[in-house]
Amino acid sequence: MKSNVSRVTSGESAPFLTITEDDVLRDFSRLNASKSAGPDKLSPRVLKLCNHQLSYIFTHIFNLCFRTQCIPRLWKQSCIIPVPKKSTITSMNDLRPVALTSVAMKSCERFILQYIKRLTVNLMDDHQFAYRKGRNTDDALLFTLDTLYSHLEDSKSGKVSARIMFFDFSSAFNTMQPHILANVLLGSDDVPHALVRWVLDYLTNRSQFVRIGRDVVSDIMECSTGAPQGTVLAPFLFTLYTSGIRSTDLSCPLIKFADDTALVGRIKNDDDRIYREQIANFVAECDRNYLHLNVSKTKELIIDFRRANKIVPEPVVIDSKTVDRVTEYKYLGVVMDDQLKWDAHVEYVAKRLKPRMYCLRKLVSFDVNQNILSIFYNSIISSVWSYCITSWVGNIIRHPRKC
Repeated sequence: MKSNVSRVTSGESAPFLTITEDDVLRDFSRLNASKSAGPDKLSPRVLKLCNHQLSYIFTHIFNLCFRTQCIPRLWKQSCIIPVPKKSTITSMNDLRPVALTSVAMKSCERFILQYIKRLTVNLMDDHQFAYRKGRNTDDALLFTLDTLYSHLEDSKSGKVSARIMFFDFSSAFNTMQPHILANVLLGSDDVPHALVRWVLDYLTNRSQFVRIGRDVVSDIMECSTGAPQGTVLAPFLFTLYTSGIRSTDLSCPLIKFADDTALVGRIKNDDDRIYREQIANFVAECDRNYLHLNVSKTKELIIDFRRANKIVPEPVVIDSKTVDRVTEYKYLGVVMDDQLKWDAHVEYVAKRLKPRMYCLRKLVSFDVNQNILSIFYNSIISSVWSYCITSWVGNIIRHPRKC
């Protein structure tokens, strides 16, 4: 297929977006002053405290970036800080890379994000629940469960069961190809070519280096693939990048929350051909878009309430590797099992609450002010048990309710 990236070179000469000094002033005033500075050494504390003095200057710089579709190279640089995942480091996988990027560039990205969201509504997948207004993990889980219940309650269709394939990507954000994303954006007549050129400049020729401590710094390397970590715009660009990867059958919806992807299949009379076809199509689309699946972490959950005449289906094979089947899986922070019961999730929540409740009891014993106790409870405890509560609390049995 012929690439459409060449169309980008014949765009508009006028700026695709113009912001005012009030916009920049408002954004700077909302910055978190405790955040770290990026490679440009520009602290968010400075931008916030001196917002009236600096807003005019940065308004001019931002608008100049939009007009020329060119971003300062220092703003595209990332400082990678390796943070240990464990107390003992035995391999590179025990380190989590945290990227520090320019605070000023993040402000610029927020204006682009608001603008590009309005223009790409028609490109977004209806089953993508991340980074969309009015949608969150509750909606993704409720839609998944509603699809499962609808499949299993369809008694008129004969022997019916359901299967869920939870796909896991290997460094999904790092393999995104800018030219493919450009073709996706060009698929909408509402997206100006100047914006596509800006996005291409944003994603390409990005430099990065690793810093350990204060003085140990690696050589600077450039990269023109992937969505940059630690930025505002990258997660939304990834949802656009994967917007074309969809299910072609209504009985097997592909449900996405950023890179968390689940395929819910309806199996009638033990015939899983459509389910397997959708898996094959998904794998093929991932290959075409340079997205690599981690088959060892990809899991399948089979939900079959039949008491007799159960047939164990053949395992799914992806890239010559067999996908493991599990009896329970933590999806979007909620533990689901093959009986659609929530005992395991209640135990998981109770385990997380115990140390928090201990801290609360200690605070009470120290006669801490009631307002502080209330803040501690709402921020540390309530957020744990209330997370996605609408999707599971109504179906738990009596015993776990007492936990």
